Amino acid sequence: MIKKLIEALNEVSKEKEGLAYIKDKYPEEPFYSTAKAYADCVLDWEVGSHLRTLDWEGIYTDADTFLKQAEIVGEYNLFNPNVAEKLVDLLGRDKKYRLARESSVAVYVKEVGEDVDLEKLQEELSADEVYFVKKGELRLWWD
Repeated sequence: MIKKLIEALNEVSKEKEGLAYIKDKYPEEPFYSTAKAYADCVLDWEVGSHLRTLDWEGIYTDADTFLKQAEIVGEYNLFNPNVAEKLVDLLGRDKKYRLARESSVAVYVKEVGEDVDLEKLQEELSADEVYFVKKGELRLWWD
C-alpha cells in the first residue's frame, strides 16, 4: 500500500516537473497551450502522455506563429515543420492558420478560396483528410 502511494506521488511530481518545463520553455501563448496539447511530443512519453490534450482547438494566428507552433509539435505521423511550411507556401502567408489536435494533428485555414485543388493539396502534404468545413475555411488532418 505504501509502495503504491509513493509511486503515485512520484507520478504527480513528474507531471508537475513536466508542466514546469513546458511553462519555462514556452511561457507565451499560443506556444504554452500548443506544447501542453502536444506534451507527448515535447516530453518523454511516460510523462507527456498524461499531460497531452487529445481534443484541443488552438487559436487562429498568422503564418509565422503557426510555423513556430509546428516546430513545437515536430514530427507527428506525416505532419512536420516542413509540411507546415509547404502548406503556408501553397496557401499563402496572408491566411489565418489554426493548429489543433483532434487525437492527431489538425490544421484549419481561413480565407481560402474555393478554387483550391483539394486532391492536389492532400497529395502534396500527405494529409489524410482535406476538406472545407464551411465557406473559406479549410480543414487538414494527419493520422
